[in-house]
Amino acid sequence: MKDGFIKVAAASPMIKVADAEYNAGKVIECMKKAAEKGVKLLVFPELTLTGCSCYDLIGHSVILRGAERALEQVIQASAGSDMLVIVGLPYAPRGGALYSVAAVVSDGELLGLVPRSETDGTLFAAADDEGGEETVCGKFDAKYYTDYLTEKYTKLYGL
Repeated sequence: MKDGFIKVAAASPMIKVADAEYNAGKVIECMKKAAEKGVKLLVFPELTLTGCSCYDLIGHSVILRGAERALEQVIQASAGSDMLVIVGLPYAPRGGALYSVAAVVSDGELLGLVPRSETDGTLFAAADDEGGEETVCGKFDAKYYTDYLTEKYTKLYGL
């Protein structure tokens, strides 16, 4: 932080629809470039890890598990960095509804999953305003609720 400010960036890499592993590689490339420039908060578009034009297939277990493995790669790539990375993916807790979430990642940890709250006209379930429950995404435990990003960001940067 310099004079109370942090460097914030948005990235929108060229991805391949439904190729989560390839897309994770592109996200990681963006993370490295952003870190070199001193970025402390990096955000990506919704559903970056899968692409959103695979809409009809997005709830398929192959797409969902691929997105979780891709997120694991992003989390591992963030180790040793104090940059807060927010990347979108589809998420369905085992046996649960389908959500579009923003995964909040920093220093090799999945800090939380923030579900999309406006879902009218989409395949996605609306976020539960109560939230706060623990969930598992791939091999990572995480908190899951709408105000999580605000809390974590405030704690990380003392704002």
